Amino acid sequence: MASPSFLEMRSRNVVRILQAVRQQPGLSRAEVSRCCDLAKSTVSVIVDELVESTILQEIGSRESFRGRRPVGLIFNPSSRIVAGISLDHSRTEFVICDLDATVLAVRTKKHARRSSLQYSASTLLSELQRLLIEKKIDWTSVCGIGLAAPGPLSSGYVVTESGENLDYELFRTKLARECNCPVVVDSNTNMAALAESRTGAARDSEEALVIRLGHEVRSTLIIDHKQLKGAQGRAGELGHVSVPGLDERCRCGRRGCINAVASVDAVISLCRQQGTAVQDIEEVISAALRGDKKCQKVLSEAGRAVGFGIASCINVLAPPDVIVTGRLIAAGNMLLTPLHEAIEKYAVAESLRSCNLIFDDSQNHIEAIGASLAVLLQDDFLGHLVSSPASNLSIS
Repeated sequence: MASPSFLEMRSRNVVRILQAVRQQPGLSRAEVSRCCDLAKSTVSVIVDELVESTILQEIGSRESFRGRRPVGLIFNPSSRIVAGISLDHSRTEFVICDLDATVLAVRTKKHARRSSLQYSASTLLSELQRLLIEKKIDWTSVCGIGLAAPGPLSSGYVVTESGENLDYELFRTKLARECNCPVVVDSNTNMAALAESRTGAARDSEEALVIRLGHEVRSTLIIDHKQLKGAQGRAGELGHVSVPGLDERCRCGRRGCINAVASVDAVISLCRQQGTAVQDIEEVISAALRGDKKCQKVLSEAGRAVGFGIASCINVLAPPDVIVTGRLIAAGNMLLTPLHEAIEKYAVAESLRSCNLIFDDSQNHIEAIGASLAVLLQDDFLGHLVSSPASNLSIS
């Protein structure tokens, strides 16, 4: 039986070989040996196992002026999949991606507005399994799950509107145990920002501010593709900025917060108070588009409040890019016109001229995609990949 130190060394060698091939597709076994400074026999054994497990693929002979033509190696992103799950108060989204973060399938499950943790780990996995079955994907190919949860998350906890502490760390542990693979948890806003910074509107920007209009109005500042999360992960509480002239009471107890008029729940509640029977934000937007003046007014007030918040961020941070995402963006000009007017009114002109405003209506499942990216970007992801039961590698 191999010693723990030998297994640890072998695992490191496997990861080094995978990294080399991912960074330089087409390397031969001999070139991998030189690149990783490993014995040819060691590389040969490991590469053979990686090819057998389909994590690496051979791409045939390459040109050579002498001797046997070497066979090139490439990383196979289709060999395994990761799943991203976005929990919200009224729906759950599922995304399946390959190891290059290419989206293979999506699924949206609407449900009654309630605490997202009332969705048990087993229920989430059942919904995910349905999607896998539909797409004829074997469950054993899942090598990680990312979970985007209503935030802010502070040390694994989130405080609900009722004041209850929900333990996402415990939920993550249960989910990891039931699916037998690593699970990563972060807030919806942070997951959306991750996707924007890696594959979306901020992928070419070294600095960007991502603002999500969801169950709360929250933001994430990205610097060099890294998120500034603040103490206990509580940075970005844009929704608790007070707006001049706003008197509605926020759930935090104060009056005038952006959340009091621009969070999804607040928008729905204000429309109901005006006498319009709506169940979700899509119904609010549909009613407004049909000409419902009360819903239009609520959306307009939300736009003005968010615009003031964005202007405040531009004045303080002067970000080169501001990306606004979330389901409210689908309201179009009913929300965006007053939003732009407020930005023009309150933002410093010089900073505003240097700022690129981008609006993304989140119809591309950006939060769930960010959750899957969070799995792929873990420092030890390749180690998890080769040590998973599905890999069939003899390193454990």
